[in-house]
Amino acid sequence: MKECHLWLLDGTEIVLKGERYEDLLCEIDNFFDIFKENVTYYLGYDDKSIIEQAKEEEINIEEV
Repeated sequence: MKECHLWLLDGTEIVLKGERYEDLLCEIDNFFDIFKENVTYYLGYDDKSIIEQAKEEEINIEEV
């Protein structure tokens, strides 16, 4: 299992996971699409909102 640890704007640590490196890259790409959308258009969204939306989009994400 491949992992990528990231910290969101409020300091929440998350882990994106993929079975293979290519899977992980897809998870990262999909997550950053959501992240960019939230911080660009919906200023005021917190880390929890971003994580919830990522889970709704079935991104393999875990809050640490």
